[in-house]
Amino acid sequence: ASLSETGICKTAIERARDYGVLPPDAQKVGEKSVSESDPNRVTCSAQADNATFTLVADVPCDDAKDDKCLLLQKVTGADGKALYDTQDI
Repeated sequence: ASLSETGICKTAIERARDYGVLPPDAQKVGEKSVSESDPNRVTCSAQADNATFTLVADVPCDDAKDDKCLLLQKVTGADGKALYDTQDI
């Protein structure tokens, strides 16, 4: 299956939940936005209870079965504080 069919944001949010970055009830809100400078960089929004989150992921390929096709780069809370950032790893 392709990531565009299964949903890039849905996959990114599931990945962030697996990493323990987002609460289990986090759900996608709104549509994804694609970076103008980098067409492989996608930004998604998620919400859980009263908290909102922003996720940034790189999508170098379109295969939902290949974990390397969706690389979670950053997750921030509503306050802009990074909860997960590959720059810090």
